[in-house]
Amino acid sequence: MEKIKDLWKNTKWFKILVFITCISLLFILWPITLISGLIMYGYALYSVVKSKIRGQYTKFKPKTSFILATSLIFISIIGCIVTPDTTNTDSKSETTPKVTKTSQSITSSSSKKEKQASQKKDTTKKETSVASKPIETTPDKLVEKINNGTLKSGEKYHFVGEMMRSDNWSTDSSGNYTVYVKAPEQASIAGMSLYADEHDAERWTDGTQVDFVVNIKNVDLNGYKVLMPVVKTSKILSGGTTKEQKDSIKENDYYDALSSAAQTVNTSLGTNAIDSIDRGYSYPAANVNLNIVFASYSNMEIKSLVQTLNESLVKIAHSKGVDNPQFHYYISGVEIGENRSIMDPSKVKFNSNLK
Repeated sequence: MEKIKDLWKNTKWFKILVFITCISLLFILWPITLISGLIMYGYALYSVVKSKIRGQYTKFKPKTSFILATSLIFISIIGCIVTPDTTNTDSKSETTPKVTKTSQSITSSSSKKEKQASQKKDTTKKETSVASKPIETTPDKLVEKINNGTLKSGEKYHFVGEMMRSDNWSTDSSGNYTVYVKAPEQASIAGMSLYADEHDAERWTDGTQVDFVVNIKNVDLNGYKVLMPVVKTSKILSGGTTKEQKDSIKENDYYDALSSAAQTVNTSLGTNAIDSIDRGYSYPAANVNLNIVFASYSNMEIKSLVQTLNESLVKIAHSKGVDNPQFHYYISGVEIGENRSIMDPSKVKFNSNLK
């Protein structure tokens, strides 16, 4: 105890250390400091009353008591502000690992759920791909299902078919392009009709072998719902062609048919009434060169013969898929008339050379 007294009397740093320690304790124990300050404040008021009214003084002067009370209250207020922050900081630092662990567990659980969801999606995709696999069939079997009413909308079929009746391929009233595939057992003449993309069909012709995948769909045809095979995918296996090749073949076939008709007429008449039928300036125009013998006929006879001949040629053109053939008629190189290719191809309009 004496050593402490000596330090207090002779050492300045000890006084400073004691002062700092006391202030720190007052900060930390701020509730006690606040109570002490309030008590001291009450004591100061008591000192003032006693000195003013009774003329007596307490051990501590009122001014000293007020200063001490104010200091204690001020220190307690600062301690109240500072100490909770420190406590909260400590508590936060303690709880942070817990939050981190919780967030990690949430993250891991969510990642597990995502993996499970992705696995379910993959499984669903596999099941869907298996379920949507096309049914293997043939054109004959498909026609049979159409005829007996067992075909269902949404079904998918795979088959290989041989194209036919290319001259009759066209867009029907539903707006779909119709092509025909051979079905020798169920529809040997008409074949099986199916809807296809016209652009794809340009590469097909009679005899082309095509690998098809078709979807069965309900199609509105003339106000009725009809189940029709609609081509989803197609692949040429053999006998493919191009639009240009098809057009060239069609043109050649058309002009060959006209030439054959001229020979038939000559044979039936027993004379060369038609010298030749040549290609015109553009398809499907044709120049019909009549024999000079026509010049010996009257105008009425020539008109009648040419009109009859024109009707026969128009029928041949229609059989080749040409709706508006153009025929120009000549005798000895002089044009005598032409058919009305747009308005009425079967009618001939004669010019002034035959009036």
